[in-house]
Amino acid sequence: VTFLDTADVYGPHSNEELIREALYPYPDNLVIATKGGNLRGGPEYSDMTSLGNKWYLRQAAYMSMRRLGLDHIDLYYLHQSTFTDVPFEQAIDTLAGMKADGLIRHIGLSNLSAEQLRTAMSITDIAAVTVHYNVAVRLGAAVRTVAEETGIVFSPWHPAAIPSGPDGQPFHAVIDPIAAKHDVTPQQIALAWQLHHTATSLPVPGTTSVAHLHENLDAASISLTQDEVDAITALAPEDD
Repeated sequence: VTFLDTADVYGPHSNEELIREALYPYPDNLVIATKGGNLRGGPEYSDMTSLGNKWYLRQAAYMSMRRLGLDHIDLYYLHQSTFTDVPFEQAIDTLAGMKADGLIRHIGLSNLSAEQLRTAMSITDIAAVTVHYNVAVRLGAAVRTVAEETGIVFSPWHPAAIPSGPDGQPFHAVIDPIAAKHDVTPQQIALAWQLHHTATSLPVPGTTSVAHLHENLDAASISLTQDEVDAITALAPEDD
């Protein structure tokens, strides 16, 4: 594993602290991505807002660096694309300044539209985007298209999720036989599909156990046929 994705809002703060506790000093080849811009007023994600002013974002980056034990952040994501205090373009300008100052090495964007991505690209270099995209949810389809066309890393969150219950039956009807053929789990097939479907894909599956971590990693070695990839792609519309 050479890439870890986290955020200051996870916990909040404790996920970054846990990474340092478990892995510091870090291997030379490890890239850590974190995110800023969201604020939680308590333990529930429903109690949350977003700020994009330069004072808050710079402070958030410095605090993430402190928790992670870093002197810069390799990949820093703007966690939202709408803010209560400043326009989107102003927040992008702030990240560009943070990069110029050496606080962050690369800029990432999260939960945005294709139009916003193009706007950001006209202001500064964008290295990666992360959106909600999987076999059933294609909210980030237009962003995926722009990312693939421009060589930007496309990092879907909840990448291996498959609906359960009656809603999941059409998905399992297609995915489960493919999983049986490859002797893997349906979720591993969902991850393998991400890697086959998008040339610049870097999925960020979550895990809470070593066994699940190994399952996620093993999905990278699954070789799907084009017919299998197309069958899974056809399960949901690519919303623009």
